[in-house]
Amino acid sequence: MMIIMKMHFKNGKKRTQYNEINKKLIGESMEEIAERYNFSRSFNIWRLSGGSIAAMILLCLALTGLALAQDEYPTVISFNADRNQIYEGENATLVWVVTNSTNVTIKPDIGEVRLNGSIEITPKENSTYFLNATDGENSSTATVTINVVKKPPEVLYFKGDKNKIKRGGNLTLYWNVSNANDVFITPEPGRVELNGSAVVTPRDTTIYSILATNAGGSATGPAVPQLSVDVSPILYEFIPNANRASWYYWDGKYSNPLDFGGPDTDPRGSARWIEELGLSNGSSISQKVLWTHPSWVDDGWVMGIYDLGDYVVQEDDHISGAVSLKKDANWGNVIFEVILIPEGEDPSMISEVPVVYSDGTKTFDVYLNRYAGKKANIALEIYANGGSSQDWAVWLDLKLIRG
Repeated sequence: MMIIMKMHFKNGKKRTQYNEINKKLIGESMEEIAERYNFSRSFNIWRLSGGSIAAMILLCLALTGLALAQDEYPTVISFNADRNQIYEGENATLVWVVTNSTNVTIKPDIGEVRLNGSIEITPKENSTYFLNATDGENSSTATVTINVVKKPPEVLYFKGDKNKIKRGGNLTLYWNVSNANDVFITPEPGRVELNGSAVVTPRDTTIYSILATNAGGSATGPAVPQLSVDVSPILYEFIPNANRASWYYWDGKYSNPLDFGGPDTDPRGSARWIEELGLSNGSSISQKVLWTHPSWVDDGWVMGIYDLGDYVVQEDDHISGAVSLKKDANWGNVIFEVILIPEGEDPSMISEVPVVYSDGTKTFDVYLNRYAGKKANIALEIYANGGSSQDWAVWLDLKLIRG
């Protein structure tokens, strides 16, 4: 005879069953057995017959009693965090489910809680949380660890007041960085405060980058903000090419050839490089500059004519320069002249900068757009505005620039 049975009892009460056991086999119903033993569990009995059913029932009763006793202990069903790693200052949430407990506590800093619940926490450092569930005699525990790491820096903004400047012009950089120990802007100005501004003067097309770092990492990789500055290209630099020019001087009646690099004691005048020099404004320079002195006659001059090859003037071309007198040239009084020589046309004065000793350094920037489309050469002239005594004239910078 085959009997199939499934029963589930809780707290001595019948929950579900499929078949009634034939009372003739063991003399009493399953309900009566469960009532007598306060039985609570589910069983399936397959292929049982005759007197073996009673023995199986007694075995099931013993095992079920043991399981029932275990189920009544405090049990932590789950104890978790929504995130096991957070940045400093961020929150995490602990979530737990507990059964069969009269008291549940979480340490540190939290204390007694309900059987089921959640709580938001903000640990300042790596922390392990301990949950303890007890009924006064028995207990169950669980732990959750949350790691706290330093938040990487963040560049809130990095920008310049312009993205294209003329050569020799200034650019102002602005930046704001959070959560960083160090901030660097390259190629200049270098190490800076977390927020601020700085004026830079790029000499060539330059990419400015900002890097912020702290113990948690750095703002690196493709996300690093970069600012590209397009500086107008230099077409020609007159000072380092002064030895290539054809130089002349005025003797009071005629113009005559003059060797480049002659001494400043030559009464015919001079044109040469010098790299260490004091200027009339009191400053000193350590760079190659062009030193010129007009011939030692009233209204004397020296001139250098630069052959620019196939150069053709464009609409946005301009010549930018800076000039001064040498220190101790107290009686100096000269005119710095730049002359454009268009092919097949008469020379044209495009810049005249008079300088006396008290003027210090002067700068100029002259556009050539009126000569656009014409092939041309350039001449530099230093002219003695009257007598030439102490007319030690210095070309600090002179460039032909496009854009």
